[in-house]
Amino acid sequence: CPAHQHIWKFSDDSTIVGCVSENYLEYRSIIMDFVNWCESNQLRLDT
Repeated sequence: CPAHQHIWKFSDDSTIVGCVSENYLEYRSIIMDFVNWCESNQLRLDT
């Protein structure tokens, strides 16, 4: 697995893609940063 993640941005949608093998903490940190950014910019997340 590569040790990096990708954020794909579309006109009205975003997707975070990452490969998680043994240590998911880095991936989780990126997800939490994105969630916080969305909240700060008053954007709604769908799961």
